[in-house]
Amino acid sequence: MNVNPLDERLQSREEEPDYNMPFIDVTLRHGRSLEDARRRLEDTVNQVNATFRSMVNHVEWAADRNRVKIDGVGFWVEMTVDAEAFHATGDMPVLGKLLGSRFGSGLKQIVQKTFQKNLPP
Repeated sequence: MNVNPLDERLQSREEEPDYNMPFIDVTLRHGRSLEDARRRLEDTVNQVNATFRSMVNHVEWAADRNRVKIDGVGFWVEMTVDAEAFHATGDMPVLGKLLGSRFGSGLKQIVQKTFQKNLPP
């Protein structure tokens, strides 16, 4: 049987991880006003800076304060809010699995704590 080399390459590509996909890709419905979501996005950035101070190099806000990009040692993350949801996309190619997972789980905890709805008593 004659196997087409292109078919073999396509098949092997499907089995390989896609390194072009972001390491972080999160959407969380916040159920808040846009203004409150903006304040919480700012709180999130302040907590990320405090927690990962030695790793954060640069924080750049959009003029409307709905979007922020954080660049750091071996990572970047962009976070946005809109009327319905919080979104985070980022990558940590240099940090690898060990530090990358620590940063990713730390970011997740910060976002959950910041955007969590408080239930009435």
